Amino acid sequence: MEILHILAPELRQPALDREVMACLWSILHLGRSWAVEPDGMLRSNKLISDEQVALMEEWLNMLSYAVMILIEDGGEEEAFWGYKAYMRERT
Repeated sequence: MEILHILAPELRQPALDREVMACLWSILHLGRSWAVEPDGMLRSNKLISDEQVALMEEWLNMLSYAVMILIEDGGEEEAFWGYKAYMRERT
């Protein structure tokens, strides 16, 4: 999430860096396909617990929401509200 804070100004630009977007998309896609999907590598090989799956899904949801808001030219306050709430609950 910290890298999204750093990239926020770049993600609001009219033209986005393909390499940056490919990296973000890969994190989201591969995280879901490997850890969240029932036939994914981690779940099918019993390398991740149900609690870890739930946590991974929560983190991927927060990350994808932040990316979506930032590329739609939304504010950082909106983009990171879920993450901030999550972190407040953990402290």
